[in-house]
Amino acid sequence: MIKQCKLGVLEFLRDLTTPIGPSVLAGYGSDIQRQLAKDPLCEDEIIKEWIKANDQVILLKLLIDIAKTPDLEGPFNSHRSRFREDWESLLSELIYNICAINEQLFYKVINEISSSKEAKNIIRNFNLWWCEKY
Repeated sequence: MIKQCKLGVLEFLRDLTTPIGPSVLAGYGSDIQRQLAKDPLCEDEIIKEWIKANDQVILLKLLIDIAKTPDLEGPFNSHRSRFREDWESLLSELIYNICAINEQLFYKVINEISSSKEAKNIIRNFNLWWCEKY
């Protein structure tokens, strides 16, 4: 099981939204970043494995909390600001992948994050994906 805490989820989001650059190619960076440097097309598999390896209810609560939080702790707030589009897209994708298993979760998630100004793009992405599915 992968770290099931807010910090673990934030680190996962950061790892997947950080561009692969010279420092990662030189051997620095996280395991996920090094894996992406070797095979850039493995991102979907990394996401599926990560979701499967975690308790999805806890994971969903953490993702919703992150989506609604205007100021994240430590370096994560500046990272989200620098890579906002990738961050919001990944967060939407993670929430969608969990909710796609259970339609009732979709409506619960929308209700929980709909009032959050911080999550407006996430809600838009999420609704677009859901409408495409149904």
